[in-house]
Amino acid sequence: MPAVTPYQTTDLEPFGLTAEQCERAVQYIAADRRVFAAEDAVSTLLRGAGRGWWVLGSLMRLPGVHWLSGVAYRWVARNRHRLPGGTPACDVRSRT
Repeated sequence: MPAVTPYQTTDLEPFGLTAEQCERAVQYIAADRRVFAAEDAVSTLLRGAGRGWWVLGSLMRLPGVHWLSGVAYRWVARNRHRLPGGTPACDVRSRT
């Protein structure tokens, strides 16, 4: 499994990222240093996760499904403080 590091403690400059980009959406940096954001980051992570997860990650790339995965990603991002395990700190509405 790839290393997961918070953007607040990561040197973002070598990856061409800004803190603002990381605040807006999850970022995934592949082994070849390509950067994926939001639903593309999730699908790329799933495709590399092994087992059956690659199927879901690949499905998320299909036309139509890709659009829908973007809608779902944005909904989860806006409402993650309401989901199981969410806390008030997860409420990004107060940061914008």
